[in-house]
Amino acid sequence: MAQGYFQIPIKQEDQNKTGFITDFGLFNFKRIPQGFKNSSPIFQRIINDVFSDYLYRTMIAYLDDICCFGTNFEEALTNLKDIFSRLEETGLKLKTNKCNFFSSNIELLGHSVSNIGIKPLEKNIKAITSFPTPNKIKDLRAFILLTSYYRKYINNFAKIASPLTSLTKKDNKFVWGKEQVEAFEILKKAITTAPVLAHFEDGYPVFVTTDASLEGLSGILKQEDNNGKRHPIVYASRKLKGGEKNYTTTEL
Repeated sequence: MAQGYFQIPIKQEDQNKTGFITDFGLFNFKRIPQGFKNSSPIFQRIINDVFSDYLYRTMIAYLDDICCFGTNFEEALTNLKDIFSRLEETGLKLKTNKCNFFSSNIELLGHSVSNIGIKPLEKNIKAITSFPTPNKIKDLRAFILLTSYYRKYINNFAKIASPLTSLTKKDNKFVWGKEQVEAFEILKKAITTAPVLAHFEDGYPVFVTTDASLEGLSGILKQEDNNGKRHPIVYASRKLKGGEKNYTTTEL
């Protein structure tokens, strides 16, 4: 969208809440400013309201990133016309050089999305593989945050990352040992070999594989195609919490 936040006006009685002082005096925003604490949730709520009857049916929207889709060209064109009509009705504007029409492959929120499936963006994979060995908690948290964003591509992510996440706990000393080195390198390798996650298709068989251990839980959702081949849809995992460590395998 074209300057998405600035397309949303602020009620006159609320404009003073955005006031800021400069050498030239006191100024208030008349439209939602970027960086304001509530700007993002307000904008997302407005987008959700505007496209409520289309969301997750013919489009998805995260703030000012809108993705309209269809199973074929004709359907995609019809859905796009609906979105354009709604934008026109509400007065919201797009920026043409930020738009991508009728593409079989797009970049969306750090992912490469195609008609085949979804995978991490190559530039973000490189950012992970070139990440230097952390020598302080701040750097380690940055690495964990970066890789965790793509955890749905990595089987047993929580278990693999456990030696790293344990260092971030309060009062734990930062000791970069053999376990941390191995976990660090395994995660880097895992993201480079991450599979393309298939799109979920209604009407096809679904298979769920789960695993439980003292270290955590994990699961894989797969779907079978017409040829009987099973494709991963998503990987999920997490560490055990508190009393869960006392559960038996069957209870987990």
